[in-house]
Amino acid sequence: MDFNGNSYPTVNNWSILDETDQNGRYKTDIHLAVADLDEVPEELTLHLVSVTRYEEVTDKWKVPLYQKQ
Repeated sequence: MDFNGNSYPTVNNWSILDETDQNGRYKTDIHLAVADLDEVPEELTLHLVSVTRYEEVTDKWKVPLYQKQ
């Protein structure tokens, strides 16, 4: 939902890759598509709806937002 109260349908696609990081965790690839969004926002916050486990992070993640051409 944006600051004006508009919500946008999303479609996601994710997969667990065969490679691991330096801690032995499998890397994941996540693709999130938002329909009917006219402009790419400067900032986007994702909220977890269901969590079985999480680890607190000390630094915020910076992920660039791309507009499909």
